[in-house]
Amino acid sequence: MTVSGLLQIYDQLPAFGALAEALGRQKPIPALLLPQGARPSIAARLYLEQNAPVLLLTGKVEKAAAWVQALEMYLPAGDVMRRLPEPTPLPYDRGPWGERCRHGRLEVL
Repeated sequence: MTVSGLLQIYDQLPAFGALAEALGRQKPIPALLLPQGARPSIAARLYLEQNAPVLLLTGKVEKAAAWVQALEMYLPAGDVMRRLPEPTPLPYDRGPWGERCRHGRLEVL
């Protein structure tokens, strides 16, 4: 079940319209100071507005999993999200990444 219908509310906000327009023209935009709870819904609405691939970078594996879960709630069924597989070495281990991890990352790219 998704709540993607709720994202139409953003269309009524002038600030969101200006942000979407700036992204459409590929103009630099200032950093957005958004409450953490609003970020997934705004990212989902921008994705639907722009109809273009989106790359989301996080600093922690747990954050990536949380973003995927949050975006799945807002995006319509059938939209594909891919996540780069994490390497399997232990902390402080400089061993090579596994074949599965490397193939998974290439597949996503």
